[in-house]
Formats: sequence, C-alpha cells, structure tokens
Amino acid sequence: MPHSEARASGIEGEKEVVKLIDGCPNCGKKLKPLPKNYPLYDVQCEACSFRAQLKTNRCPPKGVIFGAGWNILNHVMKAGFMIPPLIVNFVWTENKRKRQCICFYPFIPKDKIRRRKGNYAMFNYTGILDLPSFVLYEKPGSKVPPPSTKGGLLDAAIQVMKAAGRPMNCKEVVAAVREKKLWSSTGKRPDATLYFSIFREIQKKGSEARFRKTDRGMFELKA
Repeated sequence: MPHSEARASGIEGEKEVVKLIDGCPNCGKKLKPLPKNYPLYDVQCEACSFRAQLKTNRCPPKGVIFGAGWNILNHVMKAGFMIPPLIVNFVWTENKRKRQCICFYPFIPKDKIRRRKGNYAMFNYTGILDLPSFVLYEKPGSKVPPPSTKGGLLDAAIQVMKAAGRPMNCKEVVAAVREKKLWSSTGKRPDATLYFSIFREIQKKGSEARFRKTDRGMFELKA
C-alpha cells in the first residue's frame, strides 16, 4: 500500500476506534485523535493522561504489525522510557461479511520490537498475539485471539491471595505465584500486567469484581 493510502487508512482507523470503543481503557472517558504527525502517540484521553499508539490492520488478527519511525522510538527506549501502549484495529472480510476487533496491548516489551531496513528506518511489532491484551470492541461473528496470560495470571493470583487472606501488592502476588509454580512468564513486568488486569476488572465489573482496592497499589479478594 502506498504511503499516502496507508496514512489515509490510519486516519480513518483512528476516527473509527474513537467512535466504536466505550472509552479510555484507563478511566472510561472519551478518547480523541492527536494532531497529525504527533510523535509516538495517536490517541489520548480527554480526562486522564492515557495515550496510545494506534494501528489499523486490514487483515485478521496476526502477530506482526507495521510500526512507525524507528529513530524516535529508539531514542525513547535508550532514555529509559516505556514503549507506548498499542491499540490495534483489525478489520477484514470473511464470507463477504465485515469482521472487526479492536485489541489493546498495554505493555510492549523491547524484545517485541524489530527494526525494518529501508530508505527510512521503521520498525515492526512482533509476537503481538503472545502478549496480554484486552478486547475493546468486537463486531459480532469476529474471532478475537484470547489473551495469552491474562486469565492464567489472574487465576493464579486468586489462589495466592485467598491463601494469604490479606491485602497484597502485585509484586508480592507475582513472587508467590512463581514460588508456588502456579504460572510462568518471560515478561519483564508481570506485576504491572497483573495490576492493570485487576484494575480493569474492578473498573468494568464494579461490585461484581472479584477484587477490592484497599490502599495505593494494594488489593484483596472479596469475601
């Protein structure tokens, strides 16, 4: 796809995502597109500090996603900052029907970034389907890839927290989960992944959530 067409597709994808999803993955308020050529990010929340890179792929969910310019991302990583979270808008046709799912990947480790060779240095996201993710929108009939670790880590966390019988922070929980060999991962920040998973459950399910926040960074199981 020529660059101009890809850019136009990306702009339309940003507008579509903002329209279709319930709101900011962090606070639930409205998302809005950032100005054209804004570095690293494409959308931001109108209420909180949430920002994300957004990519539209005209294909079923797959593990490799074309990224953006390599140089600025490389400088950001060398400075010690986290790679921006990623929202992917997968749109495709199956049996002459439009399929679509919008997935949110909150944590992108450095080993999932691959530089592409060419006249202008770009990068790809790789192994995306192996990362924890959240479905922000799913068109009926679309097949959405299941999160690879979200359920397993949450289930293991519940076992540990139930046995402890007290509020715990996510680093404590992950350490206990690994000690008991209930779950394993090669990710660098499973405690951050767990925190976000618990936070999202509380936000989405409210009184029906299995967890309760007791203090800053502390959670317990509901009786």
